Amino acid sequence: MFEKNLSKISAVTVGKFGTASAVGAFLEAAASCGSVSRAVEIVNNSNSSKVDSMISPLHVQRLINDDRYLAKCVAMAKQVAVERAESVLYERAINGYEEITYGRDGQPMQIKRKYCSKSLMEYLKANSGKYCSKAGTNEAKDAEAEQTSDIDIGKIEVESYADYGKT
Repeated sequence: MFEKNLSKISAVTVGKFGTASAVGAFLEAAASCGSVSRAVEIVNNSNSSKVDSMISPLHVQRLINDDRYLAKCVAMAKQVAVERAESVLYERAINGYEEITYGRDGQPMQIKRKYCSKSLMEYLKANSGKYCSKAGTNEAKDAEAEQTSDIDIGKIEVESYADYGKT
């Protein structure tokens, strides 16, 4: 995925990472987690025996700012992470997730499939022109309320964020 730009990263930048494979490992970690500082932590932990090869997140951020090809690779890695997050969001919103209730003996008592309608609405707003509106206007709020009320999701349990126990 990064090959085209990886070969164009300056030798000085590669030298700061140690090797080209270390840069590749950093980019793969960034693609899996979506965060430069977390990716640095992952790479540093995998090189824990080589204390001298550890690099700080601040130093990496400076390298990204100074090397446009590294910046392109990091942008691609972050895009992969965003696409992965969108996929998980879509999966939870459309197919739901299982919530298991366990008894005192540790055995499962009940399994419920839950759906997150808020995630579904956010996904639709981001990906469908029908659900996009200009935020902040009263018309937008009315349109959103109307769209939400028009969605028939059938007889399913919808995840709730409210605390109904307090009066």
